[in-house]
Amino acid sequence: MTQTILPALALLPLALAPLPALADTASPAPSFSSTRATAPTAAEAWRGVYGGVKAEAFTGDRIGYNYVGQGQTMTMPYDLEETTEWGVFLGYNFTYGNVVFGPELAYTDAGPVEGLTPYYQMTDALDLKLRAGYVTGRALLYGFLGYSRSGWDDGWEVSDIDGKIYGVGVDYLFDSGLFAGLEYARRDLDGQYLYGEDFVTVDTTSLALRVGYKF
Repeated sequence: MTQTILPALALLPLALAPLPALADTASPAPSFSSTRATAPTAAEAWRGVYGGVKAEAFTGDRIGYNYVGQGQTMTMPYDLEETTEWGVFLGYNFTYGNVVFGPELAYTDAGPVEGLTPYYQMTDALDLKLRAGYVTGRALLYGFLGYSRSGWDDGWEVSDIDGKIYGVGVDYLFDSGLFAGLEYARRDLDGQYLYGEDFVTVDTTSLALRVGYKF
């Protein structure tokens, strides 16, 4: 029995010798670490410079001539007639997630006219707005607030008027980079009129059809 076991033990090192080599050639253990790619958000298509043209329809509202004397103010209000005017706009969009925000500069070549005296008219308007909105699908829903500067022409002289502009809008972006939308705006403007402390107030509401390109 002992004579049988001893030769077998002597051969055991020879049988185990190839095992380290087999371990070296074995396939490495799979790695489970991976890098997750971040998918672009829908808002990123809106990022950057954009510009375009607009047709702005003023829906009326009113003008008030305010005459100040002896500590009292006498106001003479008149309705404004509906008009449609042309304009241009240029802006830049920043993005954060699906939120889009940024400044926009817009110009409108004229404004509404007085109902009683049609040659009394609001002159061209320059608007500086800050927009902020949310992207859903291809649509950008936004609101804005800013500063508007214009003038009131009474046939004799032009009175400078300025104030705030605010409103809401929606734009739809196409694959080509073109976009189209509607914008509802309200302007509350005032300025000195004629002499002394007299002043004029001009309140307008408008709906603009906008067509532009996202560069």
